[in-house]
Amino acid sequence: MCNEEIKIYNLDGEEKQRAYIRKHTNALDGISDDIIKQIQTDYYNNVYVVLNDNNLYKNGEFYSSNIDGIWMLDGLDLYMITKDNMVISLREFDEDMDEYLNNNNCKYKKIIYNVLTFVALTNEGRVIATTCDPSGFGIIPEHFIDIDDILFIEDIPHIIKDGKTMQLFIGKPWIRW
Repeated sequence: MCNEEIKIYNLDGEEKQRAYIRKHTNALDGISDDIIKQIQTDYYNNVYVVLNDNNLYKNGEFYSSNIDGIWMLDGLDLYMITKDNMVISLREFDEDMDEYLNNNNCKYKKIIYNVLTFVALTNEGRVIATTCDPSGFGIIPEHFIDIDDILFIEDIPHIIKDGKTMQLFIGKPWIRW
């Protein structure tokens, strides 16, 4: 049985997380490591597993298909990223952030994300983004419209606009946690 005081996502490293999940839950029963694309857990220790065939399982039960990955804003806010670049909350209730990232069921041109940051580019060149980066940041509104592309450079989100590459957020990139 899973210890509810332990948050699986706080365990150090993916190997320790997998070992804990295999020992204390049935979420990975019958699933070999070589077909797992991603494992993500939430505050309540629900285990979400995306397989290489893009099927998503929650606590060992089929949940959805056509899933490219999962992004976690915090332990309570997890989002499915579909193969056709849509963002769907894994929560049972909506909040403003869910509506912002879902963007009226928008099929984004491109989505990039890492542990701290989520960035999506609409087909019209508008950027939707959020970050938990503790280094501090500012927003330049022009960096969110008429954008050609988005990318990470050393885990810092960048945009390409009018042939120029620049940071999406203005902050202190030299402070990396």
